[in-house]
Amino acid sequence: MTLPKVGLELSACCNPQPTGVSRYAQRLTEALLAESDYSFRALYRASRLKKRKYLSDWFQGPVRGYQGPLVWGRYDLVHGLDAQVPGWNHPRMIATFHDLAPLLITEERVSSTGFIQKKTAQYWETLRRAAHLITVSETTKRDLVRLFNLDSERITAIPLGLEERLLLPDPNRDEILAQKGLTPKKYLFFLGSLANRKNLKRMLAAFARSKAQESLDLVLAGEVSWGAGGLGQWVEELGLKKQVYILDYLPENQLPALYQGAAGFLFATLYEGFGLPILEAMAARTPILVGNQGAAPETAGGFAALCDPYQVESITQGIDQLLTFGETHLTQAQAHAQAFTWIKNANTTLALYEKLLKIPPLGPCLPAGTVDDLG
Repeated sequence: MTLPKVGLELSACCNPQPTGVSRYAQRLTEALLAESDYSFRALYRASRLKKRKYLSDWFQGPVRGYQGPLVWGRYDLVHGLDAQVPGWNHPRMIATFHDLAPLLITEERVSSTGFIQKKTAQYWETLRRAAHLITVSETTKRDLVRLFNLDSERITAIPLGLEERLLLPDPNRDEILAQKGLTPKKYLFFLGSLANRKNLKRMLAAFARSKAQESLDLVLAGEVSWGAGGLGQWVEELGLKKQVYILDYLPENQLPALYQGAAGFLFATLYEGFGLPILEAMAARTPILVGNQGAAPETAGGFAALCDPYQVESITQGIDQLLTFGETHLTQAQAHAQAFTWIKNANTTLALYEKLLKIPPLGPCLPAGTVDDLG
């Protein structure tokens, strides 16, 4: 019996500093390789050739670059893991959409005009090629159906997973924190791209007003991105220079220590398609605050303080609320997080592959000639 050949578009993994999407792509792929006998091939855009090693270092199988059309007959199914598929037609093409933030955050500018135009064009192109879509939350599935008038039967919501190591106490926690000048349980923590979309300016203002700032510091970790170039200035204007630590990108092996050492996790962002750090903080038994927009409340499952991310006072109240959560609440939150696994994600994804391989080709989610108009 010939095993199905599946091409996985993993350009997102050609990255020396993996973040949300690239971590999803790698963890899911590793689980797929462990759970299935399919013949998997890793695909990456030729423009990522110089960073190919970050993919080939861990992918256990053939790694192929592509530029322009390929002979799709070499693959029985192709899956683009970052809302993008190769620029060639294939009757069984799947794409994972992580969020639609560039199209949904309209109250204020959180991305450059060029980036928004690029992502919008990418979405339309993917919808004209993919026969089925995966979203990482029910929220993003509803967003896709509403914005693009899609058939909901063509979309499968498959939540992300949690790495088990995040559930285990890090024996090096105190040492790692000391290297960064931090004291266990004496700081609040934020992890993510340091960008406008993450609402850092309002979170800083809310922290400055909160009771928490009387005894706790605030740690912001991530790569500075679009719109947050003034982060240091915001901190100074609020008189928080001695209390706010701005860390760069954190390697994955340091994440458990930072989560476990935090007195609370702040994630009052403007929009999330899932919000993987929410699960990771819950796994560390760290109380959480999330914004009430996008999929963050869905991921938190009722175990986080909620706030209106557009209102500083609401964020302030949420910061003070999360510090009241007791041990029973944290135990329940941790159990909620444990229910999300990469094995479940992989098996649900494999079931979708099998379904699509058994039925006649469906054609793209959007017919050719559909006008690029979001109304």
